[in-house]
Amino acid sequence: MTGTTNHRHSSSGNVRRKDVIEIVKKGCEQQWTAHLNTIDTRGNIKFTHEEESEGSLPFLDTFMVQKEDGAVKLLVYRKKTHADQYLNFNSHRPLYQKLGVIKNITRQM
Repeated sequence: MTGTTNHRHSSSGNVRRKDVIEIVKKGCEQQWTAHLNTIDTRGNIKFTHEEESEGSLPFLDTFMVQKEDGAVKLLVYRKKTHADQYLNFNSHRPLYQKLGVIKNITRQM
């Protein structure tokens, strides 16, 4: 398994990230990433990749584990710095934002 991150630079200087997961034949990861980086001739898009370690790969909010039969199991992934703190419900944020946080957290479970 290889995780690919697409870094796109906008004209305002902001960096927007898009994450893509792909399965690439072992030994071809560097070549594939180099090929992807030749597509945008202006250099606005830069691809990088992470390789699996011990059959697992953290990707976004998931932890992908490849089982012996080749199937992939998805687990919830949290970085070591994750504090389980999202949005104080007593804050001065609109109610729809507070409810959206709850909705998205429950959707991940």
